[in-house]
Amino acid sequence: MAQRLRRAKAIATSLLLACVALFVLARWLQPAYPGMSWLAAFAEAAIVGALADWYAVVVLFRHPLGLRMPHTAIIPANQARIADNLGRFIEQHLLSPRTIAQRLSTIDFSGLAGRWLADPARNAGLVDWATRQAPDIVAVLDHAGLRKQLGAAALARLEAIDVTPIAAGVLDAMTHEGRHHALLDQVLGALRRLLDDEAMLASVRERIREELPALFNMFNADAYLLNKLMRSAATLLTETEQNPEHPLRVRFDGFVADFVRDLRESDAYRDKAQALKHELLARPELAETAQDLWERGKAWLARDVEAGDASVVRARMAELLAGIGRQLQSDATLRAKVDRAVSAALQSALESNRHRVSRFVSEEVKSWDRAEMSNLIELNIGADLQYIRINGTLVGGSVGLLIHALTRLLSG
Repeated sequence: MAQRLRRAKAIATSLLLACVALFVLARWLQPAYPGMSWLAAFAEAAIVGALADWYAVVVLFRHPLGLRMPHTAIIPANQARIADNLGRFIEQHLLSPRTIAQRLSTIDFSGLAGRWLADPARNAGLVDWATRQAPDIVAVLDHAGLRKQLGAAALARLEAIDVTPIAAGVLDAMTHEGRHHALLDQVLGALRRLLDDEAMLASVRERIREELPALFNMFNADAYLLNKLMRSAATLLTETEQNPEHPLRVRFDGFVADFVRDLRESDAYRDKAQALKHELLARPELAETAQDLWERGKAWLARDVEAGDASVVRARMAELLAGIGRQLQSDATLRAKVDRAVSAALQSALESNRHRVSRFVSEEVKSWDRAEMSNLIELNIGADLQYIRINGTLVGGSVGLLIHALTRLLSG
């Protein structure tokens, strides 16, 4: 810009000097060549026009020739008024509600965000930054006591939850299409394996021996009773496992159905479940376990972040961002909602702060050094203003020719 300004000034000044030289030459040759009066008239008027426009341009930025004449150095002298008018113009025109709404309506926020997030090459920087910040965020939560506040809030939330409908819903889902029988099968299998445990059988036999009279023990009645009991139990377990309609299964179905119904309808069950929940939440072991999990989680997060490309957090975050980007690109309804929400938020923020923006611009411009501000403006528009000098030179010369022609015409 400075080079362009210097070039424009050089052209305008050279044109002025050429007109001066032309005027001197024409006046010198005019006695010998009367037609040179036309050239002298052109040059004379061009000089006047050039000097007038030079003055008009210079007084915008400084005092001409250092002379502090009235109404010169207009821009530096009116810095405060220019600053206020600029801020007011921005507030009333650039940040008007209608202008903001029109401009925001043309921006495809969701499309831009979707394309950016879905491109791994573009979102890599955001992924890296967010991954590196994760341990620091967790540390801030810990040191600022926010972890305890979050834990207390979560505990209060759990205290307020009625667990009986949730438990009833879970059990109801488990019983759908008989899926709870898988649990019964597991129990039956465990009991059958228990019957094959020699140590358990020896313990039962010793218990039977203690309860039977000594006379029965002399005839090994304990072994007989134990074998009888084991065979009966094994038969019952096998029949129950193999027969989907076994009475034990039917009774199990009834027990589960009654239990689910009681959980939903019985105040006594609800009170017992709530009391059990409160007791569990009050156990110190729960707080110790939560603290241990928190510390283990922090340690794991720190190690994972240092893993570079092998980081699980980094990979999951990249997948999450890419998934959001793809959804923004494919879901027209979501895009419309996002665009409306972003536009409304930006419009509200800009409208409520446009007076602050105006005041900020005004105060900032007022704080500039006057000479620096004047030079900055001149650098940006000064080259174009020099063409006023050039045009003034040419137009002045043309007007001078016209006046000379009219004078000759009127004088005959």
